[in-house]
Amino acid sequence: MYFVVVPEGFGDEEPDIQFDSNLNHSRVVDDWVFVSGSVLSGAERGDVSVEMAFDSNAFNQSSLVRYGMRDDFTWNQSDDLCDDESMPDYGPNSNIPETQKCAGTDFTLGLKIKDQYSNESNRVHLWLKVSEGDGRNPIYHYIIINLAACSGATLPDEAVNEEVEWIWNAATKQCELPDGWEVQRDENGNITGVNKQSEEKSSGSGGGFMEDNMILVIGGGLGLVIIILLSVLILGKGDDEEAQFSASAAGHQVGAVQMDPMEAYVQQLIAQGYPEETARTYAAQYAAHFQQQAAAGYQQ
Repeated sequence: MYFVVVPEGFGDEEPDIQFDSNLNHSRVVDDWVFVSGSVLSGAERGDVSVEMAFDSNAFNQSSLVRYGMRDDFTWNQSDDLCDDESMPDYGPNSNIPETQKCAGTDFTLGLKIKDQYSNESNRVHLWLKVSEGDGRNPIYHYIIINLAACSGATLPDEAVNEEVEWIWNAATKQCELPDGWEVQRDENGNITGVNKQSEEKSSGSGGGFMEDNMILVIGGGLGLVIIILLSVLILGKGDDEEAQFSASAAGHQVGAVQMDPMEAYVQQLIAQGYPEETARTYAAQYAAHFQQQAAAGYQQ
């Protein structure tokens, strides 16, 4: 009788996995990506595990970190897989304890791809790790997918002819368009259509500004007319009162206090609800007129 010493794992065939080849180098526009496959052989004890992640470094992280990545759908795992030969001994219908049974030969893993999109097409690697038992002798694979710009949203011919391009909003992680174009979205934020806004709607913010300025011009012009009339009345009344005071109080010089016409105009605009800075800026446009008006008052 004699014994033969063999290395650890001798006779243990490595797992052979068949992945869905249709996904490799395919164009993806969905929020999720799924990889399906089957264990063909090498799962003698029904303990084959398949992991998937966007980053191959995820496979070396601690269980706690990978648990958090699983909640974020950036890492996923399917374990306790059998092959056809081990199904009778370890499959769901076998007579072994439930904790030792495998889940089957087929698997499907999904990752959330929505946050990987931008306003440009993007190539993404889906990393796969196949291991058996305690994780010894892992085998690595990867699948390349091509993410369409803006989840595959297309621009109408009119926008293409005008050379309109998608704009990436890093804060909202959404594709947007320049002013003059409207992006329609569903309740999940996915783009459902693109429309060109009418000139009235696209210039809505600018129209509001012009409308405010028009009101300021009209209100300011009306206020200017009122100030001129009040100034004439004040000057006329001041002349009459000065003559009366001069006749009744000889030897006493009485100085009449007259409000500056420009300041009166500013106060008139402020009373109408305009900010003081805006009122003074607008009044400054009529500075020459107010100076002539003040000079005429002093000469009188």
